[in-house]
This record gives sequence, structure tokens and C-alpha cells, in this order.
Amino acid sequence: MESGVWGGLAPGPEPLFLLLAALFIDAALGLMPKRGRSMARIDRLVLAVVGWFEPRLNRTQRSGMTRAIRGLILTLFLVVASLLVAVGIAWVGNVLPYGWVLVLCLLLLVLAQSQPLAAAGALLRYLPDSVGRFPADREWPLLSAHPAPPALTRDAHAAARGAVEHIAGRFAEGVVGPVFWFVLLGLPGLLIYRIVATAGRAFAHTDARYAYFGFVPARVNEAIGFLPLRLAAALLVVAAVFAPRARPLRALQILMTQAPGHPVRGLAWPIAAMAGAFGFSLAGPRGEGGGAAWLGPAEGRARLGAPDVQQARYLAVVACLLNGLLLTLAALARLTL
Repeated sequence: MESGVWGGLAPGPEPLFLLLAALFIDAALGLMPKRGRSMARIDRLVLAVVGWFEPRLNRTQRSGMTRAIRGLILTLFLVVASLLVAVGIAWVGNVLPYGWVLVLCLLLLVLAQSQPLAAAGALLRYLPDSVGRFPADREWPLLSAHPAPPALTRDAHAAARGAVEHIAGRFAEGVVGPVFWFVLLGLPGLLIYRIVATAGRAFAHTDARYAYFGFVPARVNEAIGFLPLRLAAALLVVAAVFAPRARPLRALQILMTQAPGHPVRGLAWPIAAMAGAFGFSLAGPRGEGGGAAWLGPAEGRARLGAPDVQQARYLAVVACLLNGLLLTLAALARLTL
């Protein structure tokens, strides 16, 4: 890596190739058994920090303006903490002889490329090809990429839809977003994006308790994810060209007509691309807080099963390869400059 702290922070050929290596290693680690049973590593830490601050700062007896300002303070704290950690790791990475290993470990901690694919794969044994039920002694949590009331379900179709949404949303927020901001701003951009996106997602639902306190984190999350989430949707559309039974033109049509203005906001873009590619109906009403419109063609299917989850996984794998190809081209372009 380049000498000096800014060599580890600025996007250069060495950091980009290191990011490529991290994506490759993450894909290989995803083949390990039981990988899908754990959350993305950094999410747990961020949600724990947010969960500690929220009841102390978001007191309902305070005015809405006060709670919104406290939400702003929490967001600034997360940004500054992310920046300090990124600068410190970049500095160590440039000072120590093998400091790049520490940078590689951070990248593996932040990236969530294989985790949603493995989690969806672990769900498959509960989803028979025909309509079936979960084992009587086990309830599977409803996987979902977008905010929804916390719930457990025995509905195989709802679980399959949640898994497909999880794959699309995590591809956008856990792969394309970090890569996008790393190319632009190096380690600080990558770490700030992932931490703010995780915090923003925690407050991006309709619970009245978070209407004020979560306003700033949710809006900042939307702002920094504006371009990456749309890029992720575009990659899914292109990937549909190479996926069996996928229809890329329909994916593009659903993407352009239904994603703008959808209550799911930014995540509606990758989810709409996935829904259009295979004719699924996703992101519709759910639980007691349901009310969101469906994403997908008018004749779309909401009764999804194991084969549909497999198709979504295949499309995401192709999209990850396309993302890696773009990153390789960017690294080679930087190398020739």
C-alpha cells in the first residue's frame, strides 16, 4: 500500500485490489457450513450502540424538536467514530510491515456479500418444492430487507418472500454501497456508509416512537445510499440477462415505474429489480404495520417457494460477479493513470 496515512484512505490501485481480495475471501467463507446463521458482523455492534443510546436520548416526554436534535447528535457521533476508526486502521496499515492485513480484516468485517446468500440457503430446507409447513418445533424468523414489525412466521411463502427481499436489499447495502464509497473515499467512506446505513435502517419504520429521533439517521441513510442502491438495482437488471427464466426488460420496467416514491424508499430499487426479473410480488403489506404497495408486475406471484429463493440467489451471485468486474476495471484504470 502507498506510504502515508492518506495512501490508505485515498482510492488507489493497491486499496482497490485489496478490496477485490476481500470480496473473493468473503465469497469463499460463504461456503462454510452454518455461515447463514449469523448476522453481518458489524451490524451487531452498531445496533448494540444504537440500542444503548436510544432509550437514554429518545425520551418521549421531550419535545419533537429536542428528540430530532438528539438524533442528529447520535448520527454525528457515529460518523465521527467511524472516521476515527478508519483513520486509525489506515495509519496502522501504512506503518506496520504487514498492516494491510488489518485493513483486510476490516473489509471482511464490513462486507456482507455471502451472508444473505448463506442465510437464504439455510432457509431452503424449510421450503419444500410444493406448499409445505415448517417443523412443528421450529419457527423461522421472517427475513426481510426492509423495515417490518418484528415477527416470526410459519408461512412458508412469507418466509420465501422475506428471503428474496433480504438477498436484494443486502446486495445493495452490504456489497454495492461499501464498494461504491470505498472507491470514492477509501476506508472512511466505506465505514461511515455501513455504520450510518445500519443505524438508519433501525429507525426507518413507521413506529411513532422514532418519528423524531430517527428522522435524521433515516434521511442521512437515504442520502448516502441514493446512488449505490440505484447502481445495485441496475446491476440486478443486467444480471437478469444471464439468469435462466429472468426477464431483464420487465425488471427495468418495474424498476422505473414502481420504485420511485415507494414507501420502502431506497431499498425499493433493488427489490423492484428482483421482483420484475422473475415476476414476483414483493414488499407488500405485512403484519399489523402493513400498508405498503406491492412491487412487481400485475400478474406477479406472492406465493414463493424454494425454487424462487434459488433463482434469487443465482441472480445475486451473477450481480456480485458484475460488481467485482466493475471494481476490477476501476482498479486497472487507476493503475494506468
